[in-house]
Amino acid sequence: ILFTILNPIIQLFLLLGIFFVITGRKINFKSKEDFYPFFLLVLMYLLVIPSPSNTLFWLTGAMVYSWGFVPPLILLCLFRQSIDGKTLKDSFLNNILMVLYGFTVGMSNENTGPMMFGLTVLFLIYCKFKKIKIPKFYYFTLVGIILGITAMFGSGAGAYRAKGNAFLYDW
Repeated sequence: ILFTILNPIIQLFLLLGIFFVITGRKINFKSKEDFYPFFLLVLMYLLVIPSPSNTLFWLTGAMVYSWGFVPPLILLCLFRQSIDGKTLKDSFLNNILMVLYGFTVGMSNENTGPMMFGLTVLFLIYCKFKKIKIPKFYYFTLVGIILGITAMFGSGAGAYRAKGNAFLYDW
């Protein structure tokens, strides 16, 4: 029952977060300017995903892939805000928290962790190129992502899956 209640909320949060990353603003549902792109985003979300029944509606698939994308999406929203000059302040506590958060993002799953590493590096390069001031905690986030990816692929099961032998193992 809890999944039935939380899953639509998480899916809506993902759509709203994706809209924010794309546009840089929160959606105004009363505006046609926002409604049509959001409607298109919803259609793509439902129709372009190769197996929506497994990824969106099945308990395990939704929790691993859809719900697992919440931490990386929040990080993408932080990146987007930084481009507009809004960001967290540099502090020792934020640096430590972002290492832990980056670790969580790096450990999210075998697809998202490496993707977020690449996006973080590209974001840092973009900021250098555009001369956008980069807070130190983004570098700490990158360190956390690297540690998370290393832990995920370095674990026994993760290393075994990375070799492509996951389905040959006799559970």
